[in-house]
Amino acid sequence: MTISETAMYLPYLNQLATHLADRFPADVDYSRHEDCYWIFRASWPLHGQPEDRSTISREVTIRIGKANLANYAGYDSEKKQAALDHLDAIVKERMTKYDDGSSCKRHEDKDPFIVDVHEEWATTE
Repeated sequence: MTISETAMYLPYLNQLATHLADRFPADVDYSRHEDCYWIFRASWPLHGQPEDRSTISREVTIRIGKANLANYAGYDSEKKQAALDHLDAIVKERMTKYDDGSSCKRHEDKDPFIVDVHEEWATTE
């Protein structure tokens, strides 16, 4: 991501990040991917786990797509809210298939759960 892209998209990335983070447990560790700014990652502590089980959830990776971000940035507030509602519906449906990894042994590798919405959440100008 170039410096100009960072400056231009940062407010919209923060809006999406805050919006998406609110869909996860309160103690979520939430970040953007370091190389692809349109990818968000989330994981959280698994409380009350036995000593031999994982204490951190399986990571959720949400890919929104660079073009979608650019389009979202140009929306008025009404269209932004409609896009967020649509994004919520997609993420909610995909998360029905999510396994948090609580049955995994401690320190066992868990593949991230990918929520790739860039095609279904195809925003347009």
